[in-house]
Amino acid sequence: DVAVAGDNGAQAGWYHDPWGLAPYRWWDGSAWTGHTHEPEQAPAATAALEKLLAGSDRIAVVDVETTGLYNVDRVVEVAVVTIDRSGTVVDEFETLVNPGRDVGPTWLHQITASMVGDAPTFDEVAHHVAARLDGAICAAHNLPFDCRMLANEFASAGIDVHWGAGLDTLTVT
Repeated sequence: DVAVAGDNGAQAGWYHDPWGLAPYRWWDGSAWTGHTHEPEQAPAATAALEKLLAGSDRIAVVDVETTGLYNVDRVVEVAVVTIDRSGTVVDEFETLVNPGRDVGPTWLHQITASMVGDAPTFDEVAHHVAARLDGAICAAHNLPFDCRMLANEFASAGIDVHWGAGLDTLTVT
């Protein structure tokens, strides 16, 4: 028999394929799926990437969808893809988040109230997100916005994240 990720209360995510048919297989929180994932190899890190990484061992590429633009607004979806120094994707995390209020501009982010009705609150996923960001170099399109919105959510959850340096792809020319 194959050990099941859920035996240890594992959350949905990519895990080493227990059958060895692929490097990773998706665990949906209750069962293994047919979705497999090969590690993605990127070209060797350039001098600029090495400089950006400084002392960190990974880059966390972040994206959030929110109920709005202000500090009182909430996260409705968060995704973090973690890349090691060689450019290999080593972790992927994505979840809808129940903001406990109106989801905001559905026309923009395509997330409806019915989609987040059974989703976890940010407090319930905060430690999973924080563990991926703590000490990593963060990259995002409009990094100041994503970091501000996540920092507000972490503060509400009582979590202090040690942000590394960052790369804002909105400003890269």
